[in-house]
Amino acid sequence: MHHMYRVDDMLFDSWHSRPIQGGFTDTFELFVNAVGALPPHDYAEGIESIARKLSRLRPRSSLWVRVYSPENTTWYRLALADSIQGVGIGFAVTSFSSEFDPLQFTIWPVADRVPTPRPPEYEQKEPFWSWPFRKRFVLQTMARLEQAYSREVASMTGLSLRTAQRVLRELADEEYIESVRPEDGYSYWRIRRKGLSAALRLWRIPPGETFFERRERETPPRTHERGSSSQHNRTKRLWGAWLRKSVLGANLEIHAVWSEVALPVRTTCDALAWATYKGQEVLFWLEVLSAKKSLQNLRQDVILKTQAVSAYLWMYRIPIVIAFLGRPWTLRALEGVFGNIPEKIAVVAAPWRPFGRLPEPGWGDFRYILG
Repeated sequence: MHHMYRVDDMLFDSWHSRPIQGGFTDTFELFVNAVGALPPHDYAEGIESIARKLSRLRPRSSLWVRVYSPENTTWYRLALADSIQGVGIGFAVTSFSSEFDPLQFTIWPVADRVPTPRPPEYEQKEPFWSWPFRKRFVLQTMARLEQAYSREVASMTGLSLRTAQRVLRELADEEYIESVRPEDGYSYWRIRRKGLSAALRLWRIPPGETFFERRERETPPRTHERGSSSQHNRTKRLWGAWLRKSVLGANLEIHAVWSEVALPVRTTCDALAWATYKGQEVLFWLEVLSAKKSLQNLRQDVILKTQAVSAYLWMYRIPIVIAFLGRPWTLRALEGVFGNIPEKIAVVAAPWRPFGRLPEPGWGDFRYILG
């Protein structure tokens, strides 16, 4: 367990007073595991609040965010760095293995003529600091979903259903979450205040910060409370499991998957999976076609979503597979919509039953299953 440092009620994974031209820095470090973190554009909001508070308490400080991500991937780090803005101090977002380099900071770190006093170390008394990764991951997943079925948690974390249930029961025994059993319907899990507090601390969010961005955007109605969930909402949360079961699964390694993700192209996608597919870093963007809309409105939604996908591709140059799932009749909204598809975008479509059906994507192509 590494040494952590405290500034007021904020926790940092490391601290250094580094010699640079002009003196010594006051540099605080945050370690981010991209696999177990929030979507980068959301997590940036939490890091911004930390950096702003640090700038008030130690005005001559700098912040170094070191991101651990799977080999040969860059999207998470770039998206996180791009989203952090207006924090009042110099900051850098780098890979975890990068060496300290003042040129990587947005502003050259402020240097004092003598080394800055070391902040107090933080004694990690709470039990969750020493938990294995999958237990922390399940708790943080529950903090984002708030209410969830075991199968949804398994899909989000990539754990087997049996393993996810075992970890969930362990968290319930320790009163971080609770099991809720409606009179009619299926039992589900709900995060407790103790669990939410622990999850926020694991994300390094200070006590008292609301950090609403941790939650799914456009949160669906709390259908779990009556022991059921709509096909639309269930499909979003099971996107990871859907991909793993599909024909893509043999060539696919999912690093993280989230439902209801707000993206900086003025849209929210139903689910987003960050993966390596056939050796290439790829985003799998899901849109579930609503059966409550007319074909005309669905067609307009499809046009807007594909425009957003193109805009996001332009921002980050990462290949994107956009998948449309829905009832067979809703797939008619896709007819005649797609013209020249960019070579780094693949469009696929399939009915949402049976579970896990998807055509093999082709870059610059639209492929679909109708029945």
